[in-house]
Amino acid sequence: MADTNLYFAYGSNLNFSDLHVWCDKSKKDDPLERSLRRGRARLPDMELGFNYRSGSRGNKGALNVRRRRGQVVEGWLFEIDQDAWRVLDQKEGAPSCYQRKPVHVIDESGVIVEAWTYAVTPEKFENFVPPTQCYVDVVRTGCESFGLETTQLDAAAKNAPTKLALDAVFVYGTLLRGEERFAALQDRAEFECILLATTQGRMLDFDLYPAVLPDSNHEIIGEFMRFRNVSEVLESL
Repeated sequence: MADTNLYFAYGSNLNFSDLHVWCDKSKKDDPLERSLRRGRARLPDMELGFNYRSGSRGNKGALNVRRRRGQVVEGWLFEIDQDAWRVLDQKEGAPSCYQRKPVHVIDESGVIVEAWTYAVTPEKFENFVPPTQCYVDVVRTGCESFGLETTQLDAAAKNAPTKLALDAVFVYGTLLRGEERFAALQDRAEFECILLATTQGRMLDFDLYPAVLPDSNHEIIGEFMRFRNVSEVLESL
């Protein structure tokens, strides 16, 4: 279960001026301005998309996070209380329009943290709903106020493909060069480089293959592999 106090914010909720407008209309206190800011975080294997038709945004597209292996969404972690959750639930129309979703995010120090974010409910999901330029600018201003990248936002607003944020994989065990599963990887991969590398973790013995758990007290020796076709490689892996 995710930490009930940690919220991964993205999109228009990072624009406090826009959030103030909704709070003033609803006679609510701002849920984030008074909350503890825990820092920048990245949501792995997700991407931005305009997949919800929002009545409050002119019946045009509103931002969402959706599954995409190898992509990363930048946002900010807040530590909030139950009063703030109630305000955010009301603003996001939870659980009928958006719903709270437990996620794993990577904080500024590289630690994997459990948190909650909001994603469009399956019943309300559409493949693409064009947003207004005004709404895109609201999101952009929010991102820039926290020093976040907006390239993915611009692509999502046009329903254009985005380059994956990740183009490399750390491998160990049977995927190493010379081991039994490297051949299967080699048949699919277009390698740019392979380098010896280490990462923090603890290796477990599952008889036919090893597995790894995060552990800052131990180090694992493996290989760093960068690919020109990382999407296909990740699918194969």
